[in-house]
Amino acid sequence: RSLFFIMVDVVKYIIFGRDHPIKHKTLLIRDAWFASPFSDLLPQGCERAHFRVVVPKTPQHLSQPVDGLDWSGKLVINFAATGDQGYTLRQRWYAHPLAAQHGVASLLPVQSYYGKRKPTALAASQSHRSVQQGVAMGFASVEEGCALLRWLLGDKEVGGVGLQGKVCVSGVSLGGCVAVMLSGVSR
Repeated sequence: RSLFFIMVDVVKYIIFGRDHPIKHKTLLIRDAWFASPFSDLLPQGCERAHFRVVVPKTPQHLSQPVDGLDWSGKLVINFAATGDQGYTLRQRWYAHPLAAQHGVASLLPVQSYYGKRKPTALAASQSHRSVQQGVAMGFASVEEGCALLRWLLGDKEVGGVGLQGKVCVSGVSLGGCVAVMLSGVSR
């Protein structure tokens, strides 16, 4: 298969974990993953595309558990910068203030070769060993972003979230590059 012609129509299965115990009473934080559309081109350990969602709690969230992403407001997909191994920086600098002060949810994907998605063969300080792996990481990030966008923008009747006109993409450094490429290929 050619690297340039793999496109994903829909994220079919997104597995949500349990809510995180947090100190905020105003935010709901959920971790989730789906099978990367690039999984056959990524090493073992990178196949699952992990992400975290930070959502302002509404009265309905306070009274009942949320299954999946129960959100109808604005949402930002914030891609990780070079070397960002998890969620902490983006959550603290972007997601919490956006949710708490502006009522905007955030989705924070983890790049392949980083954090939870680091192959066991790589040393702790390495993200990838070769240019080929770096290119695969970039393509995987864009394809996973396309899949997430289709899920977020898709109609609820077909398993989407239904956020047409309410989603934007952002990022700094590598994340900014992924956001720009995603905005170009997702039209």
